[in-house]
Amino acid sequence: MNVKDIDNKISELVREKQLLNKSLKRTNDINEIKVIKKRIIELNGLINIEKSKYSEVEKSMEVNV
Repeated sequence: MNVKDIDNKISELVREKQLLNKSLKRTNDINEIKVIKKRIIELNGLINIEKSKYSEVEKSMEVNV
């Protein structure tokens, strides 16, 4: 996996999170709010996992040098 792939995946996750935040502001349904907040928490975790891959790429580049 390269840096560009990681950037694209993070961008995709952040876009989804932004859309969910907008939906969260527009809804008053308690059940929908719970589902949206749960998904936002999941997305935060996925974003952090993707960000951690940067260090893996750096390590593999150091080995190849």
